[in-house]
Amino acid sequence: MVRFDAHGDLNTPGTAPSGGFHGMVLRALPGEAPDGLGPHPGGTLDPGHVVLAGPRALDPGEIDHIDRHRLRHLTVADLADPARPTGAAAATGAQAVYLHIDLDVLDPERGGLTPAALTAAVRALAERFTVAGLGITEYLPTRPGTGTLPPAPSPAPAPAVGAPPAPGPREP
Repeated sequence: MVRFDAHGDLNTPGTAPSGGFHGMVLRALPGEAPDGLGPHPGGTLDPGHVVLAGPRALDPGEIDHIDRHRLRHLTVADLADPARPTGAAAATGAQAVYLHIDLDVLDPERGGLTPAALTAAVRALAERFTVAGLGITEYLPTRPGTGTLPPAPSPAPAPAVGAPPAPGPREP
């Protein structure tokens, strides 16, 4: 898993400043979830198969977890080179990758990635690995002054992530 996210989401109920499960997801997947919220038996994620890409708002407990477990961690500056996430994913032994993109990773005015850097990193990953899945989270902008949501963006064209184009209409 290559996880593009401004946050680590590596907290536990004892370390999460907010207490919200949203900040515990990546800690829960390897089996450290609060009771009733973890993966099914045998369905855990090996932390050695995770690449954190672009976190810039880490809590002290998350930093400690990253250090203790030697998680692969790329800063926003590291991601200026699109080969860095590819190399980090290759170091996990992966043949395929799941891409998690939390859109809060995109905020260049606050030290986050630019859309161009994210796109370049995703393209490089898709050129090297089979993309087993893709999740995009945190799309929740509002129209200024209205409080209403604009329409969701159109999906990126297939070549943006290296997938073959969608089939055209079928002939009768």
